[in-house]
Amino acid sequence: MHFITQLDFDQIPAHLLLSRSQVEEQLPQVTLYQSNGDVYKADWYRVYTCDAALTHYIKELMPFEIQYVEYVISDRSIPMHRDLGRVRALNYVLETGGIHVATRFYNDEQRVMLEYVCDTHTWYELNVGAYHSVAEPQPNPRFLLSVTPQDGVTYLLEDVAKTGTPGQIRTDISYSSV
Repeated sequence: MHFITQLDFDQIPAHLLLSRSQVEEQLPQVTLYQSNGDVYKADWYRVYTCDAALTHYIKELMPFEIQYVEYVISDRSIPMHRDLGRVRALNYVLETGGIHVATRFYNDEQRVMLEYVCDTHTWYELNVGAYHSVAEPQPNPRFLLSVTPQDGVTYLLEDVAKTGTPGQIRTDISYSSV
C-alpha cells in the first residue's frame, strides 16, 4: 500500500509564504466537521484558507485540478486518524515542530507500517485515507501547507447539502476509537 511519496515539484518562493503569526492574524480559519456533522473544535489544530497569490501559484504548479490550498498549524502531536472528506493530500512542511517529528502510517489492524520524517520545503503526497499520525517529539508548533487535489475529495452528497457548497465542508480529523 502506498503511504507517502516525495514529489519533485519546485519549492515555493519565499515571498509567497506567510509566517505562522501572519497566517493566524490575516487569514480566515476553516471550520472542520466530524463525521457526525458536528463542528470539530480543537484549539491545538487549526486550518486556514490560503491567500489568492499562493493559491494561484500552487494551482499553476500542479499538473492536476486542486480543490483546497490551506495552511495547517498543529500545536501538538496528532493521534492516529483517517482524514474524512479526502483520501489524498500534498503537504509542504514549513516548520516541522521539532527535530525528529515523524508521520506514522498504519494498516487496518492499526499496526505501524511506516514511519517517515519529512524535510522542510519539500513536497510530499500522502495517502490520508489510511490511518496515520504525527508523532512526538514536537516541542514547537508544526506548520505546513496542505493541498487537496480534486481527485482526492470524497465528500458525501448529504454533507454538501448541509451548506449548499462543497467549499464550506472540511472533515479532516476523525479519531479512531482505539
